Amino acid sequence: MLNEKGFIKFYNVFMEKGVYKLSPIQWYFYSLVACRWTPFLDATETSVSMLSNIQTYYNDKPSRNKDNTLKHLVALKEKGVLNFDYDPLIDNYDKLITVTFTDFTRHEQIKSSLYNRTDVPDELYFMCILHRFKDGFSHSMNNMKDILDCNIKTAEKDIASMKEKKLIRYVQGKSVYTKCGKYEREPNTYFIRGIDEQDVLDVPEEITLLPDVSVDELIIQYGNWKGGSNLIESDYIYYAQQMDNPEFMKVAESKISRITNKNTNEKAVCTIESEIEKAMDTVERKRRSLIRDKKDKIAKEHGYFFVYDDGSFGILEDNPEWYTFKDIGTDSINKRDLDKEENVELKEFIIMKIKEYGELDYDLLVDIYKQFRVLNGIETIEEVKPDKSYTYVPKKKKDGLDISELFA
Repeated sequence: MLNEKGFIKFYNVFMEKGVYKLSPIQWYFYSLVACRWTPFLDATETSVSMLSNIQTYYNDKPSRNKDNTLKHLVALKEKGVLNFDYDPLIDNYDKLITVTFTDFTRHEQIKSSLYNRTDVPDELYFMCILHRFKDGFSHSMNNMKDILDCNIKTAEKDIASMKEKKLIRYVQGKSVYTKCGKYEREPNTYFIRGIDEQDVLDVPEEITLLPDVSVDELIIQYGNWKGGSNLIESDYIYYAQQMDNPEFMKVAESKISRITNKNTNEKAVCTIESEIEKAMDTVERKRRSLIRDKKDKIAKEHGYFFVYDDGSFGILEDNPEWYTFKDIGTDSINKRDLDKEENVELKEFIIMKIKEYGELDYDLLVDIYKQFRVLNGIETIEEVKPDKSYTYVPKKKKDGLDISELFA
């Protein structure tokens, strides 16, 4: 929803496969309601007629526009993402309705600078997805059609149109030389294009044997696990990434059973197990690398990062429940376990100051530490920035939650 800082929430579940996934047109109408949320009511007061006049998707007769607007509002209510009272058999289109929003916690902040770049539902939806994946979003057109809730031809047309309008840019997928002696082209990687960004030549990366597959897959990718084709390296990567997905595993285990003649062919079993193990190592290295890169980027931009109770990390804006943070990591300030008994007063002091200031940046964090030292008669030591990036390894589990893997 829109809040006092000027953004609406694009929840992660809106783009992920499941009951709360929204189609582009559903997200468009959801956003029209969310943009009109007020903090005083913690809700949006509107009417079908009002939203019908605001929307630009339908250009039929006014009465038809209202029918379509109500249809999408009802669909959003049935999905459980919007909550309001309206009886189409009793209430008219001008009735003032109060709409509240289901909070799914994990979200991206969609600010007006992005939201106002387009009023086309498919374009708005895809750009909100790209906003989540700032390091690039890579999927085949076959998966794109599922994400955009359309057919492949329409997905290709939408992508081409967005590129023509300079809303997005993409890097061509790499050419992969498979064990079968064939070249395969991997999916393009898409990015939001900056308003003032200059044209650059999209040059594919050089050929590699290991595909650079995203760790966070939104749509099931079967590769050659479906069908009669031989398994290649990328298929084992898909396996390693989707081992917790029962739908994928059912298909994969069925193919393994066929290849190994129900596990009676020991050589085939050994080969497959070896390839899966290598793929798992690759995915794990990639995951750890992405985590390290993200932490390093946050620390360089803000001078600190928080580790929250759920094991995630980021800055205050990333988590509205910011007062639940457990640790602070910085470049130039010693990292402290704020849950240790000797740091209780420091933690309380930091929380009090953040509430007082209502914000936090690197300089303010340094000042808070200095204030605490002065108030407690602790000698102030001049802060010196190290030449190398920070290193922080938690020494033990905290509150039963092992977050050490985030700092491997």
